[in-house]
Amino acid sequence: MNDEEGYLLVDDGVRLYYSTVGVGTKEVIIPSACGLKADLEEPLVHGRKLIFYDMRGRGESDVDPQESRLWTDYEVHDLEAIRQHFELERVSIMGWSYMGGVCALYAATHPDRVERLILMCPVSPRSDAPYDDPEEAERKATARLDPAGVERLKAMQEAGKDIKDPVDYCREDIRVYYPQKMGKPEALKQMRSDRCVFSNEWPHNLSEHWRKHFPPESLERD
Repeated sequence: MNDEEGYLLVDDGVRLYYSTVGVGTKEVIIPSACGLKADLEEPLVHGRKLIFYDMRGRGESDVDPQESRLWTDYEVHDLEAIRQHFELERVSIMGWSYMGGVCALYAATHPDRVERLILMCPVSPRSDAPYDDPEEAERKATARLDPAGVERLKAMQEAGKDIKDPVDYCREDIRVYYPQKMGKPEALKQMRSDRCVFSNEWPHNLSEHWRKHFPPESLERD
């Protein structure tokens, strides 16, 4: 499949990890290699070249040393750096969760570079999106939680395992809280990706990443 992996040094000195899979005339850039590659490469690779990469501060990419950089600007900049690195004229981009918003911002900024835009459970276009019933949505999300799992995770944290055994704690955190994000929580059993092997994804590191680069004012978007 002519697979390749490596690091792209962007202009501010941060290294972005990337991994390519497959060959073909259709190229697709997919952010979040650590969380999506193992699940998406097999069903999507036929006839395509898939370019996975980790955002700065995530997966195998470098931590951004500057807190002033916000997801709404540097993420778009990094996506363009990936496109330029692979010398692609027009490309399809696929974004999941908040990266769906980043990919949409990229398409708005570089419309001549985007062949197709694929968004999976993206953030809403506006920060004040008109949800039908936010209280009901919250009730459904809470109902998907296993109370015993919540208590087990709390006990692990009190025992310091979030620091002493961060990989196991991270996996437990996913088992407990990811069902909130799923219409069918049982589908999590099919997930192949294990982002917990990367230190950037450990809950205490990830929460610090959110704090630095996702302050409340950055969420006031349109």
